[in-house]
Amino acid sequence: MDESVKNTKKSSNLKKRSLSLQIGFLYIILAIGNITFFSAMILENQTELLLINFKYRSKELADTVLGELKNVEISPSKDENYQLLKKSLSNFHLISFSIFTSEGILWHQYPETKNQPNKISKKIQEKSEELDIRDSLFRSRYLLELNEKDFSLDFMLPVTSGVSKQRIFLLARMDIQSIKERLVSIYYQIGGAIAWGVIFHLLFAIFIFRVILKRIQILNQASIQMKDGDLSIRAEWKRKRDKVPDELDILGDSFNSMASEIQGKVETISKLNGQIQQELVIGKEVQNLFLSSEVSMEVLKPAVFCRPLREVSGDVYSYFSFKGNLQGVFFADASGHGVSAALITVITLMSLEDIISQKIKFGQVIPRLNKLLVQRFDYSYYASGIFALFTPDHKLHIVNAGHTTALLLPSPERGDSAKTMHISSQGPPIGLAEESSYPVERIDVFKGDKIFIYSDGLLETTDDNREQFGFDRILSCLEANAQKEPIQIQKALEENFSQFAKNYADDVTFMILEVP
Repeated sequence: MDESVKNTKKSSNLKKRSLSLQIGFLYIILAIGNITFFSAMILENQTELLLINFKYRSKELADTVLGELKNVEISPSKDENYQLLKKSLSNFHLISFSIFTSEGILWHQYPETKNQPNKISKKIQEKSEELDIRDSLFRSRYLLELNEKDFSLDFMLPVTSGVSKQRIFLLARMDIQSIKERLVSIYYQIGGAIAWGVIFHLLFAIFIFRVILKRIQILNQASIQMKDGDLSIRAEWKRKRDKVPDELDILGDSFNSMASEIQGKVETISKLNGQIQQELVIGKEVQNLFLSSEVSMEVLKPAVFCRPLREVSGDVYSYFSFKGNLQGVFFADASGHGVSAALITVITLMSLEDIISQKIKFGQVIPRLNKLLVQRFDYSYYASGIFALFTPDHKLHIVNAGHTTALLLPSPERGDSAKTMHISSQGPPIGLAEESSYPVERIDVFKGDKIFIYSDGLLETTDDNREQFGFDRILSCLEANAQKEPIQIQKALEENFSQFAKNYADDVTFMILEVP
C-alpha cells in the first residue's frame, strides 16, 4: 500500500478517535437535550396554567355579557336595540354573532355577507334546543363552548325579544385577548430561554476548549514534534501572573521538564556516539592494515565484495605467498559483529601469521591456530574459516573449519558435463574446542576453475518479506556467469544481492579466485 494512503488512513482514524471531537459531539447532544427538556417543561406548565386561566376568564366573560344584555330587547329589524347589542358585544373582542329564533329563522348575522342565509344550521338549532332543556331542568342561563386551540369561546344565551311569545337566541364567538397576549408572552419567554441556553452552552464550550482542549492539543502537537526529532520543542501557553497552576499547567511543566532531560541526554549520547564513531573509523583503518591487498595476489585474480554491518567487520581475509610459487588464501568469519568481532579477526590474523612464520606443514596450520585461540579466548569467542593453498601442479589443498560451503566453478577445460563442486565443512569453528580435527581436502583443479568463498551474512540477509537471499540464488547467479572473469562475476552477484537485500543482520563478504 502506498505510504501516502497509509498516512491518510492513519490521520482519518486519529480524527475519528479525537477526544475533542468526542467531547464536542457529546456536549452538543447534551446541550440540545437540556434546552429541549427545559423548554418543553416551561411550555407545558405555562400552557396548563393558561388553560385554567382561560376557563376561569371564559365564565367571567359569559357572566359579564349576560349582565350587559339582560335588558336589551331584540326584534327582526336593525333598530336601536340591535345597535346597542352590537356595541356591547364589541367591547368583548367579538369575532362574530348570530341572532335566531327557536324555529331556526335567522334575524341578524355579523359580519354580514352578500348571500346571507335565512336559517341557521341544524347543528346550531340542536344546541339551542339543548339550552332550552338545560334551562328548564337546571336553570342554566347560557351554553358555553371553549376552543383551547385558539382560545376563543362560543357563547349561546337566550335574549329578550321585542316580539311577544318568541324565544330568541344569541350565538356569539369571542376571543379572550389577554390569554392570547399571555400565550405570545410565553413564546417569547421560551425563545429567550432557548437563546440564553444556546449562548450559555456556547460560552461554556469556548471555555472548555480554551482552558482544557487547547492545552491538550498543544501538548499533543509538542509530543508529535518531539517524536519526529525536534527535541527543542516545549509545550507553552499563556498563563496569568500569580495564578496557582492547575492540573494541566503542572502536566505541561512536567512535559517540558521531561523534554529538557531527554534533549540533554540525547545531546550527551550524540556526543559520545560521535566519539565512538570516530574511534570506529580509526579501528577500521587499523583493521585494514591487517588485510592483504588484492594487488599482492594478482595471479589468482581476486574479486572481493565486503559490506560490514558496522564500521568494522567480523569478516576478514588475507593472502599468503610461499616458496615454490605456492599461493595461500585465508578467509574467516568471527562470531558476532562489530568491535568484538573485529578484535577477534585481528587477533586471529596475527596468530595465523605467527604460526605460518614457523614454517610448519599446511595441515598443521588450522589445528595450531585453533589451540591458540582456545587458550587466548578460553572458549568465549570463535571464528569459522577456510584456509586454501594453490600449488603449481594444479592441486588445491583446502581446510573448511565450520565455515559455509565453498564452491568450485568448473572451467571449460573440464568439459560440458562438469558440475559445480561443493566444498563443505570438515571440522568445527576455530577456537570452539581444543582437541578438534581439521582434515585437509585435496582437489585437482584446472586452469580457469573459480573458487567462491563467502560469509553467512550473504545467505541470511533478507528482503522486505523477510525471505533470505539463500544458497539457491547464489548458485544460480554463479553458474549463469561461470565463464566470465572473476570481477564480472563479482559485479553480477553484487547487483543481484543489492537489489534483493533490505534487512542486514550481519557482515557480508564474498570473494572469487581463479586458478592460474
